[in-house]
Amino acid sequence: MNVAQKQADPAAAAFGLDRFRAQYTGKMTSIVVITVLENEKDATQEFNASASALKNPPPEYVGAGVAQADLTPTSAGDLAKAYVTAKTDQQGNLVWTDIYRFGRVVAIVQLLGRDSTDIPTTRKTIADAIAAKSK
Repeated sequence: MNVAQKQADPAAAAFGLDRFRAQYTGKMTSIVVITVLENEKDATQEFNASASALKNPPPEYVGAGVAQADLTPTSAGDLAKAYVTAKTDQQGNLVWTDIYRFGRVVAIVQLLGRDSTDIPTTRKTIADAIAAKSK
C-alpha cells in the first residue's frame, strides 16, 4: 500500500484530542485514525461512542440504507469490534471496519475494496502494527 495522505487532525485538537489520520491506496484503500486519550477511562468512552457510531453510520456518511454486519476482529485489543457492510456498493466494494482500544489509544481502521483473500491479512497486519506501537 502507498501512503496517500498523513496528517494530524486539527479539528480534534479543538476538543483536546490527539488524533492522527492516514490514508493508504493500492489494491484497496485504507483509512487509519489513531486517537490518544488522557487515560484508559476516556479511551473506553471514546471506543464505545465510536463503535456505536460506526455500527450505525448516518446516511450522509455512507449513503442511505447501508447496514453493517458484525465481524470477528482480527487482533486482540483491550476492547475490539469489527463490522463489514452487508452489501457491496455500485462498484462492487465492501467496507471493513475495525475499532480497537489499546490502553489509552483508540484505533479505527477501515478498508474499502472487493472481497478478497487479502482483506483479513491486511486487517490483521495493520491492527498488529498499531498494537505494537501502542505499548
